[in-house]
Amino acid sequence: MTARRVVSWVARGLAAFAVLLVLVVGGLYLWLRTSLPKVDGTLALPGLVAAVTVDRDKVGVPHIMAQNEHDAAFALGFVHAQDRIFQMDILRRYGEGRLAELGGKAALPRDEFMRTLGLKEAAEAEWDSLDPPVRAYLQAYADGVNAYEAHHAGASMPYYDFVPGPAKWSPVDSIVISKVMALYLTQNFRRELEHALIARRVTAEELHDLYPPYPERGLVTLSAILKTLPLTRLAARMPKDFSRAEASNDWVVAGGRTTTGKPLLENDPHLTYMTPAIWYLARIQSPQHDLAGATIPGTPFVIVGHNDHSGWGFTETGGDAEDLFIEKVDPADPGRYLAPGGSRAFRTRKETIHVKGGADVTITVRSTRHGPVISDVGTPGLLFGTESRWDSATGKGGTSGKGADAGGGTAASAVLPDGGKGYVLSLEATFLQPGDRTAEAFWGMDRASDWASFKSPLKDFTAPQMNIVYADTAGTTGFMAPAKIPIRKKGDGWLPEPGWTGDYDWSGFIPFDALPQSVDPPQGRFVTANNKIVPDSYPYFLTHDWAPPFRADRIAGLLDAMPKQSARSTGRIASDTKSLMAQRLLPVLTAAPPDDARARKAIGILKAWDDGMDRKAAAPLIFTAWIREIEKELFAKRLGSGFARYFRPHPTVLQRLLVPGSPWCRAAGGSGQGGCEHLVAHALSVALGDLSRRHGEDMSAWHWGQAHQADFRNIVLSRVPLLGSLFKLQIPAPGGSETVNAGDMHYGDEKNPFLDVAGPGLRMVLDFSDLSHSRFLMAPGQSENPFSPHYGDLMKPWRDFSWMEIGDAESAHSLNLSPE
Repeated sequence: MTARRVVSWVARGLAAFAVLLVLVVGGLYLWLRTSLPKVDGTLALPGLVAAVTVDRDKVGVPHIMAQNEHDAAFALGFVHAQDRIFQMDILRRYGEGRLAELGGKAALPRDEFMRTLGLKEAAEAEWDSLDPPVRAYLQAYADGVNAYEAHHAGASMPYYDFVPGPAKWSPVDSIVISKVMALYLTQNFRRELEHALIARRVTAEELHDLYPPYPERGLVTLSAILKTLPLTRLAARMPKDFSRAEASNDWVVAGGRTTTGKPLLENDPHLTYMTPAIWYLARIQSPQHDLAGATIPGTPFVIVGHNDHSGWGFTETGGDAEDLFIEKVDPADPGRYLAPGGSRAFRTRKETIHVKGGADVTITVRSTRHGPVISDVGTPGLLFGTESRWDSATGKGGTSGKGADAGGGTAASAVLPDGGKGYVLSLEATFLQPGDRTAEAFWGMDRASDWASFKSPLKDFTAPQMNIVYADTAGTTGFMAPAKIPIRKKGDGWLPEPGWTGDYDWSGFIPFDALPQSVDPPQGRFVTANNKIVPDSYPYFLTHDWAPPFRADRIAGLLDAMPKQSARSTGRIASDTKSLMAQRLLPVLTAAPPDDARARKAIGILKAWDDGMDRKAAAPLIFTAWIREIEKELFAKRLGSGFARYFRPHPTVLQRLLVPGSPWCRAAGGSGQGGCEHLVAHALSVALGDLSRRHGEDMSAWHWGQAHQADFRNIVLSRVPLLGSLFKLQIPAPGGSETVNAGDMHYGDEKNPFLDVAGPGLRMVLDFSDLSHSRFLMAPGQSENPFSPHYGDLMKPWRDFSWMEIGDAESAHSLNLSPE
C-alpha cells in the first residue's frame, strides 16, 4: 500500500469523523434548544378559568393579560417556570435544607444550617395563618408552575442534565422562598457573631474604635464566656451566601419639585449578582389591577413596582429583628437548659438529610424558648465538653473529643466552662416565630389605591425591616419602615446576651404607629440609602448598624441642586459614581510622604482625580487597592479569625484611626517603626506592587474596569469545568462600595479582590404623570437558559443606563393560554 493511499484513507476517516462530530454536536444543540419555552401559538392548560394572553417584548419581558385574578396568578407561575424553574427549585431546596440531594457532601453545611433554622416549619405556620384570598392566590400561582412542568414537551432545562428534575410546586414553597429572602436581608445575628468573634480579641475601648459609635457599655461578665463558645466553627459552617451586608438606594420627589407636577420615585436594590438574576420583570393585567415591576421567581407578588394608582421601592433599614442568646445547659441534666423559674427541656427533632452519592445524615436539632440552637450546626448536641454526632447508621450518638473551635485552638474538654455544664447559642428571629403574615402585606401592597390602603397591610410585614418610599397618581408621597422590631427588657442585641436570666428577653414589639413613617414632607422628598433614619430622640431602639451616609448625602445633594426633577435627571442621579468616601479619605492618605518615584506618580494621579469611580480611570483602582492594604495592615493580625468577617471598607474607622500617635498604627508598624505615616506609605507600596503584577508596570494603562468587572456568576455552570468559562457573564463596571451607582467587592478574595460582586442589579424610575412610561434596568437577563437569547442580553444596557419600559413595548411573541 502506497503512502499516498494511506494518507488518503486517513484524510477520509478524519473527514468522516468531523462530519459525525458536527452532526452529534449539532443534534445535541438542537435538542437542547427544545428546552426553550413556547412563546408563540396556543396552549390548553387545566386549571385556567378563562383565556389568558402572554405577550413578550424583544428582551423577553412578559405582559400577562388575564380576565380574573386567579388566572393572572396562574399565568405568572407558568411564565416564571418557563424561564426560571431551576432557580425556583434551587431556592426552595435551599430554604428547606435539601441541597445535598443535588450536590452531595459539599452541600451538607448549608443543609444542616437551614434544617436547624426550620424555615420550612415556619413557612407552614405562616400558610396556616393567611386569609383565604391570599391562600387562593398562592395556590393559583402554584398550579401555574405545575402546569408548565406537566405540559413542557421538549428537553428539560439544561441544568437538569446534572441533577434530578423538580418536584411538584406547593404554595408553601413560595413562602419558603420569602423566608430565605428575609434571612438573607436581615443581617443582625451575623453581625452579632462578627462582633463576638472580634470582642474575644480586643478590649472594649478598641471595639469603640472598630465600630463607631459602639454602644456605650463594656463586655463585663460575658467576655469570658464569649471566649469559650465555638464561634469560629459556627462562622466557618455558616453559608457564605449570608456573609455579606447588602445595600440599596431609593428616593421619592413630590410633584412640586418635578417638571410634570407629579411625583417621581427611584429604587435600586443592591444584592449579590448572579445568573439567573434574583429579579424577573413582568406586567400583570386583570380587571382588578394593572401591576408592573420586579417579581422574585417562586413568589406571585410584584415586590417593587407599581399598580394603576401607586408605586413603591425598598431599601434595607437594618432594624435588629434577631438576637443571639447564650443559654446555660442545666448542670444536673444535659437535656435541659436554665431559664427564669427553673430549667426546661430542650425541644428536639430529628432531621434526615438525603445525600447524593452517600448515606443519609440524621441530625438532632435542639431549640430553646428563644429559638433554634445554632451553635450545634456542624456538631449536633454540644454537651459535656465533647462533640456529639448522631450516627444515622447505628441510630446512636457518638463523641469525637476534637477541638470545637479551630480559631481559638481550645480542646473540646475546655470549650465549656464550669466543669462541663456548658453553654450554647440560640437564635431568636421574628420571621421564625408564629404570627408572621408577610405574604398578606405584599398582597395588600399590590392592590393599594392610596396611602391609607397601602399603609394598612404593612401591619402584617414582619421581616426584614425595610425603608419603603411611596407615591401615587394623586400626588401623595410617603415613607414607612415596617417590621416587627423587638423591644428588649435590657441591652441592645449588639452582642450575644445571657438567656438564662430573662433580663435580655423581648417584652414586645415597637407599636406599628410608632414605627418610622411620614407623608408629604415639607422638603418635598424622602431619601434612604441604608443610612440612619431616626434622630437620637427616637424613643425605641432600631439598630446600631447604620450604613455611612455617603450615598444618602450625595443623592440629597444632587436632588437639592436641581429645582425641578425629570425622569431623565433622576436616572442620571442613579448613574452617579462620585465617591464622597474618597473625597473624605484622600487628604488623610496623601498627607503621608511617598516612598519612591512610583508612589509619587500614584499620589499625583490621585490628587488630580475628581473622586469619580469611572471604569476607564486609573485613580479608583489605586485608591481602592491602597485602602484595602491599609485595612490588612491595621487589622489582620489584631483581629485574628474575626478579620475575615470584618474585612470590607471602613472609611469612618480609617479616618478616626489614621492620626498621629494612633495605637493601632504603632501596633501594626512593628518594633521601632510604628506611626501612621509609615503604615500608609508602606501600604501604598504594597498595593502598587500588587497592581503592577496584575496589570503591568505602566500605571497610565491601568483602569478601574480591568479589575472591577460586574460578575454575574452562574449558580451551577460556574462550578462545571469548561462550561463555567463558556457561559461566564462579566462586564467592566463603574462605581464602588460607597457610590450611588454602587459596585461592591469581596476584599477577602485574594485572586479577584476588586471584582464587582454586588450592586443594583435592578433599577427603576416611576413617573406618576404616566406610569406606562416608567423605566427599568435589570441584569443579566430574563432567562436562566444559556441557550436563550435572553440569558445575558440585558447586561450592556444595564451597565450603560439604556433604560427600557415594560408592558407597552411592541410584542415580539404572543402566547394564548386557554382552559383545557
